[in-house]
Amino acid sequence: MAAKKDTVLQSTDTEKNIKDEKKKTSVDETVAYVGPNIIKLGLIKNQVYINGLPKTLDSLAEEQLAVMKRLFVPLSALSQALNEVRMKDKPLYLLNEAAKEVRYELEKGDK
Repeated sequence: MAAKKDTVLQSTDTEKNIKDEKKKTSVDETVAYVGPNIIKLGLIKNQVYINGLPKTLDSLAEEQLAVMKRLFVPLSALSQALNEVRMKDKPLYLLNEAAKEVRYELEKGDK
């Protein structure tokens, strides 16, 4: 039972560390994209962006932009974020799934 409690505490600490790193992210900071490939926006998973977010995001609707922005993480949190994108109980996993919906909507708009 104690081991399970420790795991939960570590998970909470991990999420807190990523949130703290994201708060530190400035507009001109080097970040990496951890979401799905979205060719229409020029977004490739694990691509690094120097000087902040790519300008292609400006074409998105406000709620789409809110989802996509959260998939850019500081390089110092990249390893942790890549792990969390694959864990179904983590917020980054849910954001990744929402980004897939954004990709679908963009592709549907082209047809």
